[in-house]
Amino acid sequence: MTDIAFSVDADGVAVITWDQGGRSMNVIDPAATLACADLVERVLADPAIRGAVLTSAKPSFIAGADLAWIESLTVHDPAVPRDDRIADLLKEGRRLQHLTRRIETGGKPFAAAVNGTALGGGFELCLACHHRVVADRSEIQLGLPEVKVGLLPAAGGTMRLLRMMGAIAALPLLLDGHSLSPAEALKVGLVDALVPQNELMAAAKSWVLSAGPGDVTKPWDRPGFVPPGPDPRSGPGGPAWSLANARLRRRGYGNYPALEAIQYAVYDGWLVPMDTALKIELRAFVKLLLGSNARNMIRTHFINRQRANKMPARPAEVARTHVRRLGIVGTVPVADALIGLAAAVGIDAVQVAVSGSALGLLLQPDDLRAMLADCDFVLMAGYTMSPAWTGLLRQIEDGIRPTAVIAVDTAAVAEVGTGCRDPSRIVGLHLCRPVDRMWVAEIVAGPQTEREPLARAFDLARALGRTPIMVTDGAALYTDTLLSAYAAEGRAMVREGHAPTLIENAGRALGMAMPPLAVSDEMSLSADECGSERRLVAETVIRHGRSNGRSGLGFNERLRTGDTRFWPGLSDLAPPRTDEPSFDDVKLRLITIQVLEAARCLAEGVVGSPADADIAAVFGAGFAPWTGGPISYIETTGMETFVATCHRLTERLGPRFDPSIILRSGIDRSGADNDAPVRVTKSLK
Repeated sequence: MTDIAFSVDADGVAVITWDQGGRSMNVIDPAATLACADLVERVLADPAIRGAVLTSAKPSFIAGADLAWIESLTVHDPAVPRDDRIADLLKEGRRLQHLTRRIETGGKPFAAAVNGTALGGGFELCLACHHRVVADRSEIQLGLPEVKVGLLPAAGGTMRLLRMMGAIAALPLLLDGHSLSPAEALKVGLVDALVPQNELMAAAKSWVLSAGPGDVTKPWDRPGFVPPGPDPRSGPGGPAWSLANARLRRRGYGNYPALEAIQYAVYDGWLVPMDTALKIELRAFVKLLLGSNARNMIRTHFINRQRANKMPARPAEVARTHVRRLGIVGTVPVADALIGLAAAVGIDAVQVAVSGSALGLLLQPDDLRAMLADCDFVLMAGYTMSPAWTGLLRQIEDGIRPTAVIAVDTAAVAEVGTGCRDPSRIVGLHLCRPVDRMWVAEIVAGPQTEREPLARAFDLARALGRTPIMVTDGAALYTDTLLSAYAAEGRAMVREGHAPTLIENAGRALGMAMPPLAVSDEMSLSADECGSERRLVAETVIRHGRSNGRSGLGFNERLRTGDTRFWPGLSDLAPPRTDEPSFDDVKLRLITIQVLEAARCLAEGVVGSPADADIAAVFGAGFAPWTGGPISYIETTGMETFVATCHRLTERLGPRFDPSIILRSGIDRSGADNDAPVRVTKSLK
């Protein structure tokens, strides 16, 4: 159902009010676009109407395009010829462009009364209006974040922004996709006025009534218009544009087609007429829709993640809860980070710090009980299976109320339960780290965990701003499995004599959150935990006393300045090679090993669905965001191609690249089209 109300006041000012039924926020979709376009034509055709105000009846203005609709545009029907598909996509895009141009060039004044957040296509509608009045509230967000879903603004936002700000100034907003506050938008000239919320409509109507003929023609529709700022093709703009190109490459390493599409569109649209520039923008948008990058990012980063945030695995019969007081028990760096996270979202928390490998408490048992007595949820961060942690767990059980939940930062909940008095209230809760950059919480139920503690773990994860993903009880968490495989492959390449710089740069170029040896430094290396092909590296590092990268004693060392560099002795761990592999070969090894681990975990039920596997990998393990996740990577690459790659790597490097787990697994596709998500089911053996 689409609701866009229309009214005309006694002064002849029309008000077009977006208020879509069945939604908490307005979004742009085909029905809403057509409805709004009809009302704009009504304004333009009626001589009694002097102009119009666009606004919203919801707390936000318009949140952007309906991403489910956009994703549907990325799905390819093999029965439809490519040229026909392109024609259909161009036709779809022209509808919104036509709406914004009719507002802009129809000859009557249009003002946007922006009462709340306006993003994407919603902000593009605002930019098409001749005047933008925004409620003076700092929480309002204004911007064009399309790049975050692998696209660019396609309703004229790219071309209007460069004409309002200049190409060099507009690029960071378009390439970063960052939102602006109303004050920031006013400062850079993207809005015209800020007023108190209760004066918004009066201010917008007043401008419409006072607008003269010169106010309804945009500068770029007047003869001789030149955008502000330096021309990127000559003079001072040339070096600035060259620098922008270099930054673009460093930013995305060629993994994000939208970045290059935006930069080319801004460059090509610089001095051509607006209507020609809109064609450039729309063609770039359609080209992105035809690729896999936008589809994968929309599906994983937004649609599936939003679905996961609704907590479908949470026990529905348990009422929602709010943690009144959270106890965080753990080593100082980890506990400090979690305390900060809790404080940021307004959760009252108390920290109990422990220190050293022997887990010496910094408090006496009586003090421990006093600090945790009022907690209704206790999170033991950094939990390991050891007598020290088991003893601490029992102390906590003795000191907290019987209804309090105890969460342990491990997947081995069943094993933890054997060492405690009441395993029914023990649940696994792992907030992926670093907590300021990772956004997933893995939740584990043991065989005796009751439904209420499980539900409360989900509720806490969401309260902390995490996306909760259910994983099975076992030896290792899903995200740790991926990170371990990634780091181990980096160590294996060191053992083989590959240059550490090559290894780390390959990880960065893939778009991983951290390069592999840096990830390895976040772990405490143990030779017993490494495979035989990696044992030499692990033993050598430990023999040299460099098993703890967190303290600066790993593959990297921390300088007094705070910078890091490779440990000088790293090159002595194995004889250097004279036949270094290509950069692409190193990248392929690093990504393939993680994808195989993800497929194995999915096939064995460690993680419950392809969507969960992708979300947890990207937002919990720092897997390359542009792929949409490891299972989406298989889909994009093609199963046959991926398996063939694994066979080649197995022949060269050994059985860790054996794809038999995938070959033994059933392959199911949701729907009949070839672009539907690959679903790797449980092993058939």
